[in-house]
Amino acid sequence: MSFETFFDIIQSDGGAERIEDVPYMKTVAASIYYMLMQHFPGVSDSKSNKERQLFYKITEYVNTHFSEDITVQSVAERFFVSRGKVGSVFFKYSGETLKQYLNSIRVKNVNLLMDSGRGITESALESGFQNVRTFNEVYRKIMGITPTEYVNGEK
Repeated sequence: MSFETFFDIIQSDGGAERIEDVPYMKTVAASIYYMLMQHFPGVSDSKSNKERQLFYKITEYVNTHFSEDITVQSVAERFFVSRGKVGSVFFKYSGETLKQYLNSIRVKNVNLLMDSGRGITESALESGFQNVRTFNEVYRKIMGITPTEYVNGEK
């Protein structure tokens, strides 16, 4: 079964957003697919399979190390490929850049920390943002509100 076939199978007709329209969900679906393929390999194009495996490894690494200083360059060095390869493979299978995905993971973690009572700055720094200014810009872009508005219940 190809990723596209798997992707078609898990599509919902119930009025919810389509997975392909939500890059984060597409990444999650792709990760599930690649985990399944490790246990149930099928006949596949060798180049395509290598790209999928690289995407899976990158996604797994980012999901585990999002609070660290991660860049496209550091990921490329970790997996012994070019920056261009990291960028193109990640975008091909997720529909967003590595930086966009990393920021969305970080913002989700910030929200979890703030929901548990942590302060805004502490949550941002613990989630991997290097400074408050960048955090505020990224947060507002992703969430559509400021972190303070989120904490005050204007979710």
